[in-house]
Amino acid sequence: MPGHDAVPDVWAGRARELSDYTGYVRARRVNGVFERGRAVLGQPGIGKSVLVNRIAREASELGDIVLPPVRLHRGADPLAGVAAALVAAAESQDLAGRVSKAAMEVLRTIASLRIGDAAVAINAPAAESAPRAITTALTDLAGAARARGSVVLVRLDEVQNATADPVTLSSLLIALGDASAATVTDRDFAGNAHDHHLPVVVYLTGLLDFVDSVEGDPMQRAGATFGRRFAKTYLDWLADDEVRDALVPFTTSGWPTNDHRVTATADAIDALIEATAGDPFVFQLLGAAAWNARPDHSVINAADVAAAEATCAEEIEDHVARMLDPLPDLERAAFEVLVGLDPANRSTKAVADELGKTSSQLGPTMRRLERRRLVRREGRRTHVAARLVERHLP
Repeated sequence: MPGHDAVPDVWAGRARELSDYTGYVRARRVNGVFERGRAVLGQPGIGKSVLVNRIAREASELGDIVLPPVRLHRGADPLAGVAAALVAAAESQDLAGRVSKAAMEVLRTIASLRIGDAAVAINAPAAESAPRAITTALTDLAGAARARGSVVLVRLDEVQNATADPVTLSSLLIALGDASAATVTDRDFAGNAHDHHLPVVVYLTGLLDFVDSVEGDPMQRAGATFGRRFAKTYLDWLADDEVRDALVPFTTSGWPTNDHRVTATADAIDALIEATAGDPFVFQLLGAAAWNARPDHSVINAADVAAAEATCAEEIEDHVARMLDPLPDLERAAFEVLVGLDPANRSTKAVADELGKTSSQLGPTMRRLERRRLVRREGRRTHVAARLVERHLP
């Protein structure tokens, strides 16, 4: 089932993003080469947190020091969340002794102010010392990781919730950025000195509007830090072939359970792919519902998928609404006009004509829709990228 950011057993797509960590980001960091962190951005339900949690699982299997995920809630102090994660990681891996005693004391004080997923206000002295303590603790942990050929992985989830306090967010981004930029000096075989970056990797996840918030006034300081320290990764919809690949076990040896194996008919696979329309949330939602629709859990058929669609119809509508409702009026109008056009005639100019604007006037709006992965532009042609949203447009 989707939700709770749990990594699903039936995994579809994201090969490029997964290999980016293991084959590029991690490899460079282990070798002491600077590489920016990653900001994974996308629509609600597109799998941002799940992807980073999958990366974290693979990192843990590789021996990396993986901090617990820090989910940022509105009103919660992000510094306290990161402090708690650092303390937990250091203590769980018996590395507290490798971290500056003064930094650990500050972090423990800040972490103690958390109440569940929230945090009470941090007093001024603690707030001033928190960023420095975070940087110190991260670099100390990174030194321990470097000694064993691994990295420290930090995860911040739902970062758009931290934009209400630009000063604190800026302080956190700077602290993380300073740790990522920290170096140590080694000497090569001939005695020449070389600076190597410590192996710190930071992943952020958030909604698309986070970029607009963090790069605009009054977040200019945080925006500058964000742009220097993080490479943006915009998640796209799944391709049908990626969904089909994920379902191969159901069409071959069967999906193993405690006492038998579950298979699916070819019609069921086709129906699920069609109903999913490339949406990761809906893929997991309908897949689980189709599984549960078959009482004996032996062979899933097309009728089970149809039953799953009926059962999940309201939840799917709510999911689509979460993507459409935040759109500004002009973006919503442009998208609805595009959907209403004949596919052969879809273009920015055609949409602009319908809205009484020029293509130049509508250009920024269409670019934002493209970044939201609602549309896709190829030359002068514009396509609807979000097939599920198109299908369920009110």
